[in-house]
Amino acid sequence: MYHHKTEFEPGVILSAVTHEHHCRQDRIDRSNANQSETNFSIANSKFRKFVVLSRFEQHVIVLPILTHEGRGLSSKHHKDEFVSVSDRLSQASAAPAESKHSTLWGETYPEFLYASAWHRMSDTCCLHITKPYSHNMAHKCDISGRLEDESLVRLQRLFRNAVLTAAAANIFQAVSRPPGSTIESPTTPKGPSLTRKH
Repeated sequence: MYHHKTEFEPGVILSAVTHEHHCRQDRIDRSNANQSETNFSIANSKFRKFVVLSRFEQHVIVLPILTHEGRGLSSKHHKDEFVSVSDRLSQASAAPAESKHSTLWGETYPEFLYASAWHRMSDTCCLHITKPYSHNMAHKCDISGRLEDESLVRLQRLFRNAVLTAAAANIFQAVSRPPGSTIESPTTPKGPSLTRKH
């Protein structure tokens, strides 16, 4: 449904459709209605949960809540880029945090708590701190819950430390390097220049 922008407060948990580059680009599953082929790539459409970090005039910055198909962080090598999130109602039986960050707690609103298991936050739910999205507040979404205030403060601090601090460090590195030099990425191709010759 559509929501007024005043409802998109920091800490709010929303669910919205995303359209993303599919991990497999060599084939398309014609039986999967959530996959589509565009002029540029194979796209995957998914209904995903997010937590609002901040609100602007037309959009909110959000972080995705993921389960990795129920596997949690078991196969992730960069676990510190995630933080576990769970419903306070399940605290007594909740699994331990899957990264070095302690679990964030929230609530699922009653009308969603029993409507679908998908809306409840399971033991494998985690927030991807370093992967912000943008959501246009004029687009449809479900608002199904919110983080507790203390957890929101911790999440904003984690985001600031992980993303903004890293961005500031990169800017400092760029402005302090000698004129004419470049910052070489670990993925920068070695050997002859790949620039097209005219």
